[in-house]
Amino acid sequence: MRRLLIVLLVCGVALRVAAGEVEWLTDLPVALAKAKAEQKRVLLDFTGSDWCPPCQALKKNVLSSPEFGAYAQTNLVLVEVDFPNGKAQSETLKQANEGLKEKFGVSGFPTTVLLDAEGKELRRAEGYDDGGPRDFIAILEGKAPARSNKFVVEVAEILVVGLILMQLVRWAEAKRLKRRSPGAGKNPKLET
Repeated sequence: MRRLLIVLLVCGVALRVAAGEVEWLTDLPVALAKAKAEQKRVLLDFTGSDWCPPCQALKKNVLSSPEFGAYAQTNLVLVEVDFPNGKAQSETLKQANEGLKEKFGVSGFPTTVLLDAEGKELRRAEGYDDGGPRDFIAILEGKAPARSNKFVVEVAEILVVGLILMQLVRWAEAKRLKRRSPGAGKNPKLET
């Protein structure tokens, strides 16, 4: 009987690995200890699992894929840092997740943060742009640039500054033309 139980347990683990299923923890200190013991890195997934469409797409297309599961089995300890709207969570978990969000400066979802076994941030990816597991693994391996919403914000800021400068140039040009033309600034109705 005992032998049968061990065989079933081993088969269950083998099926999970083959299916790409991986264990997601919710406790960063436990994950860091596990990463040290297994010489792995830690991946934090900041998500809104029940309300954030890009988060759901990342999970469906990447994090639940067999290819990512196989990669994670040998390289990562996974931590889900969830901020659901409708899913129940303990107060302790909510507070821990808020603390991690603040600690890592997460301002949007999904955000994934890769840590070494000591907890030092190695890389981060913000948002999800429909890339598959290969693209995501390349980001984790440093073979592809990480996505960032900050780039979009910086470009928008540059565009706004450019628009302001254009308005200032137009205003200065109008003022210069006004000074050059005779009778500029006089109201012809009042001169009668």
